[in-house]
Amino acid sequence: MKASLKLEYSLRVLAQLARRNKGNTVTRIEELAKLEAIPQNYLVQLLNELREGGLVDSRRGKAG
Repeated sequence: MKASLKLEYSLRVLAQLARRNKGNTVTRIEELAKLEAIPQNYLVQLLNELREGGLVDSRRGKAG
């Protein structure tokens, strides 16, 4: 079975967030993009879909 790149990126991001979510910390998009070698603009779109699906939470601004 061949998974799409979108699915692969989604799973990698969710796994990275799960590893980093000790103590309810905030992980910046820039950091996630660098850690997982995912283009930042694409990651923004992907995280928006995951947020709309209720899989991740997001914050805007300095604390987000």
